[in-house]
Amino acid sequence: MMPLMSGDRAAQEMWKVKPDLPVLFMSGLMEHDTVQASLKDVARQDITLVRKPFSGSDLIQNLARILGRR
Repeated sequence: MMPLMSGDRAAQEMWKVKPDLPVLFMSGLMEHDTVQASLKDVARQDITLVRKPFSGSDLIQNLARILGRR
């Protein structure tokens, strides 16, 4: 949890300034429907979600993938 605003809201605010900014969401919620519900206001197809716990190599692979889209 982040103070002051949720991760999806923070991403939306950042996209207002830089629309092509890659964002990697991380969640400890394991239920797919719960995660989808928390991201329902983020209307983008290029969202990357990493579920906790994850390994360092998982994080590196996901970061490389989203940075490669640029």
